[in-house]
Amino acid sequence: MRTCSFCGRSESECKELFSGIRGELICGECIRSMNDELRSGPTPESAPEAKPEAEAPAQAQGAL
Repeated sequence: MRTCSFCGRSESECKELFSGIRGELICGECIRSMNDELRSGPTPESAPEAKPEAEAPAQAQGAL
C-alpha cells in the first residue's frame, strides 16, 4: 500500500498522491500545506534554532 511520506495517509485517503524522483510520495494536502507555509514565511516555531558560532582554533587553544 502506498502512503504519503510526510503525513502517512494511505493512497485511498488521498485525492492525489505524487511520486518524487527517489520514490518518496507526497499527497496533495501536504503540498497545499507546505505551499501555504512557504507563502506566509517562517514562524518562530518553524524557524531552525541558531547554532552558536564556532571559535577560531587560536581562541580555542587559548582557552585550554
